Amino acid sequence: YQDKDERIRLTKDKFPHANPDAAGEWITWMAQVGGSWQIFLYSLVSQETVQLTMVGNNVNPAVSRKYVAWEGLVGGVWRVFLFDGVSVRQLTEGESITDIDLNDDWLVYRQREAGGSGWRLKIGSIITDLVVDLGLGMEPKLSEDRLTWLTEAGGQLIQQEYRFSQEPTATATPA
Repeated sequence: YQDKDERIRLTKDKFPHANPDAAGEWITWMAQVGGSWQIFLYSLVSQETVQLTMVGNNVNPAVSRKYVAWEGLVGGVWRVFLFDGVSVRQLTEGESITDIDLNDDWLVYRQREAGGSGWRLKIGSIITDLVVDLGLGMEPKLSEDRLTWLTEAGGQLIQQEYRFSQEPTATATPA
């Protein structure tokens, strides 16, 4: 990572590292260890690295100031896992998931529909475990106060936006 004018290397390992994400004092990434991808977390404050996963394939980490989430392969199906600073828990069941993102309160992901006909966009409260199905969607992005994603209708991509203090809005753009 870059600290002012100094470039600081977090790892000295000889295996591949990919998909870094950073928020607040935390940096997370995935690294290929022994043929499988694992999730790592680095604290800028303590300057310590912790390996969060040890077995299976775990990919695409996302970090907020409070949590780390990632996609983990369980029995051939991708699931969402969450590290809360103390322990790891599996958050999803059912069909495979992809495209996770999170902030300090919410987690968003896409989950394959039963039968494999499309991907449904879901947002869940990390605190209450409430999950809301937003319908078919793609490219979800969370910020502190809003969620944006794309839907398709009549050959056009429509950007949806939900501000956590307002009603959803939509803007059409050519596909």
